[in-house]
Amino acid sequence: MKNFAWSCAVIALVSACKQHPEKSGGAKNNGDPAGASADAAALNWAAPMDEQSSHQLFNLAQSIKENVKLEKLHQYVAAGNAYMFFGDKKTLRAESNLTIDSNADAEDGGKTIDAAYFLDGYALGKNLGEDKGHILDFGATATVASPSKMEAHIRVLGDDKYKGDATGLVEHTFMRDFPFEVPYYPIPAVTLVVSGKVGGEMGLRAELGVRQDNAMQLMFLPRVSLNAGVTGEIKLIEILKAQAEGLMKLVEMNLRSSASLGLIAASNYLYGNIGIDSGSITALDGAVKLKASAGLAGLDRLGFGKLIAKLGFGDSTDLDWSYTLFDPKGLIVKDIPVYSKAFMKFYKKPANRAECVSKTKDVSAQLAKHIASLKLFASTQSEADRKITDSALGSLGEIETRVGDYCK
Repeated sequence: MKNFAWSCAVIALVSACKQHPEKSGGAKNNGDPAGASADAAALNWAAPMDEQSSHQLFNLAQSIKENVKLEKLHQYVAAGNAYMFFGDKKTLRAESNLTIDSNADAEDGGKTIDAAYFLDGYALGKNLGEDKGHILDFGATATVASPSKMEAHIRVLGDDKYKGDATGLVEHTFMRDFPFEVPYYPIPAVTLVVSGKVGGEMGLRAELGVRQDNAMQLMFLPRVSLNAGVTGEIKLIEILKAQAEGLMKLVEMNLRSSASLGLIAASNYLYGNIGIDSGSITALDGAVKLKASAGLAGLDRLGFGKLIAKLGFGDSTDLDWSYTLFDPKGLIVKDIPVYSKAFMKFYKKPANRAECVSKTKDVSAQLAKHIASLKLFASTQSEADRKITDSALGSLGEIETRVGDYCK
């Protein structure tokens, strides 16, 4: 990673800047009405008011819901695009989402990138996090004022497994199970106390650095493989007992996301991009069943004949009962399409058209150099790493086009 000291040198300037254009007076016409009109138009020119905000929020659930190529995932996005869900709270379910908040607003001094991922789980209606918060919570924050460090946390059921400042890289992988034991009622008048666990492998990689174009970049890669199983003995009634079998993959998710903030201080210009560079989701793979097997001799004499008939054993002499607890349709999305959103802004707007033309020309020239350096860098990268650079190149191309139209 390259030295990012340049940001500290311009931070005071950026924070003090106002985003409103300076007012300009009229010009003398020197006896030339046509020239006076042109001069007045130039001096009274106002910068566009509809330029994009430099405060951007990426929401994975929302981006999936808005992507027509991911139509089969739309049914798994909760109302309000709050999160993605896989399964049913009444049986087994996982909920998760990834958000990235990039705030480069020069006036309020934000200039931060916040990335966050959470995971929640349910088993037979029981919230595995209860009142302790998410079962899993990852987060990282980078600030232009301190570009060599980020603040990160890894939290499980409200307990911090990692929390503090990190230089360059935070990476942690661990295995964790969340046990449960809850009553379940598959058949009226029959109560099953079902025990089991939800768990698996969870990990986070957050990397902070500086791109070849001197933009601060935070890469955020959460990954989760969450399984669910009913493992313990199940009590039907005092005499009958049953066992459960089956292992369910609730969700396996691998995501590569990134966000960047860059400044061209000489032109009072900031830019960045935010989004997801690659990812895959596998969910709802497998089944969980409840089974019972025991001799029925003597049970009818004890008065359990009606219950045996209700459970569907008929006239058999052996109890052989099976109940499918969870067997949903599987879901595999091997490749989540790249999503990238660029933003750009003059944090001190040009005072008039002449200054606008000059500044946008300088910005375009600098962006062209940045694009050339990133293309050269991309040619040396592995295929996986190049996806992030390709996303940055796409955003810089969009920014270059939009800055060229700014003065019109």
